Amino acid sequence: MKKTLLLTAGFLALSSVNAQTYLEDDWTGGNLTSNNAWTTETDNVSYDWVGSELGSPGNPYARMSNYTNPDNFVVTSWLITPVMNLSAATTPVLTFKNAYNFAGDALEMYVSTDYTGGNPGTMGTWTDLTSSVTWSGGSFSWVGSGDVDLTTYISATTYIAFKYTGTATDGSTWEIDDFLVKEGATVSTLTPIYDIQYTADVSGDSPLDGQEVTTKGVVTGVYQFGTNEDRFFIQDGDGAWNGIYVYENGTPVAVGDSVKVTGTVDEYFTLTELVSVSNVTILNSGNTLPTPVSVTNAQAVEEQYEGVMVTLEDGVALTVADQYGAWTINDGSNPVIKVDDDLLPATFDPVVGNGYDVTGIKHYAFDEDLILPSSSAQIVTVEYATIVDNELNFDIYPNPASDIITLNVDSNALVAIYSMTGAVVSEGVSTKTIDVSGLESGIYNVVVTLNGTQTAQKLVIR
Repeated sequence: MKKTLLLTAGFLALSSVNAQTYLEDDWTGGNLTSNNAWTTETDNVSYDWVGSELGSPGNPYARMSNYTNPDNFVVTSWLITPVMNLSAATTPVLTFKNAYNFAGDALEMYVSTDYTGGNPGTMGTWTDLTSSVTWSGGSFSWVGSGDVDLTTYISATTYIAFKYTGTATDGSTWEIDDFLVKEGATVSTLTPIYDIQYTADVSGDSPLDGQEVTTKGVVTGVYQFGTNEDRFFIQDGDGAWNGIYVYENGTPVAVGDSVKVTGTVDEYFTLTELVSVSNVTILNSGNTLPTPVSVTNAQAVEEQYEGVMVTLEDGVALTVADQYGAWTINDGSNPVIKVDDDLLPATFDPVVGNGYDVTGIKHYAFDEDLILPSSSAQIVTVEYATIVDNELNFDIYPNPASDIITLNVDSNALVAIYSMTGAVVSEGVSTKTIDVSGLESGIYNVVVTLNGTQTAQKLVIR
């Protein structure tokens, strides 16, 4: 049975822009939709190749499994590229990353220059390239395929296909990412941000300090002022060691962009950053941001959270915003941490003594530990210093919620619900009950405005 899959904006057929790149795909967006690009052929409609993020926003991939707890199922499923025109190529090379886990048949890879559609098992002539690939050793350990030479298969109608086989007694789960066919015998490999940032050295210095690397991730914050407007942060997975600061001057990016960056790893007063940036490529936009890590003040200053999205919970504002838009907060665990407006379109001025949950990027600059929110919706009032400061205090119940929430607010109040990226997902004059069944699981901010006064509370959707 043939199933045509449409690929997300993560699919980039760049031959019209860059004659040396014939096909590039990182499956950003977490599914296989749009553009009538890749196709699959499966003999079991319940089991087929899919796009997946699986708890790793910003680092999706193509995935295949034949398992539904507690059983494996018989299936043969092919993942097939769109046609590639290599007629003008001289030394085309294929690279990709792969990972797998669990016992089962190995993944196979084939190439064809006469395939015209249908089941690759019966249509077209396919040459087995499986032995040309470096394959993962299991345990979902990602490895690079190495350079696979396609010179013998130069054609105007070249296809690559991955063949998955599962049985009733076993079956591996296979994952494919960063698929690239381009001109040239040596293709630069992507270095995960984790490999740039992780260190056991007490200095905190990157093990790749001074080396040029190419990495990719989702933009989590962009500087909003002066000549710094093209400096930004990227993150390629949830949690510690997965974020980094890009000191770049030349390519405008936006929060949610998936970007590939080439630059030199540098330690600037103990801050690990990418400098001498030679290339920033925007792969696509509008991606889900990584899930922030909940940390205390004491934990936030640890090296592992440098450049990572974090949430400080129940911190008390100790100062108002200064002339630079910065204010201090402490949850009692010390040290005091500064919240700065460098990534905000406008300064947020807290009420001294109020409690706040603050989500932002952990940064270090001018010998200070900073949290940098990129949206006002990432600063949520959770406790008030006085009742006067709390004229619009309201309750939400149930909270957590999954379908309908009720608010005890004035019927004339404007109620807006924001995602943690600052996107408005619901807005209108209060009806006191709001249907939230269409929202994805996660943390949201409910902001109530009445007569020019505004306050917010956190809402958890499960």
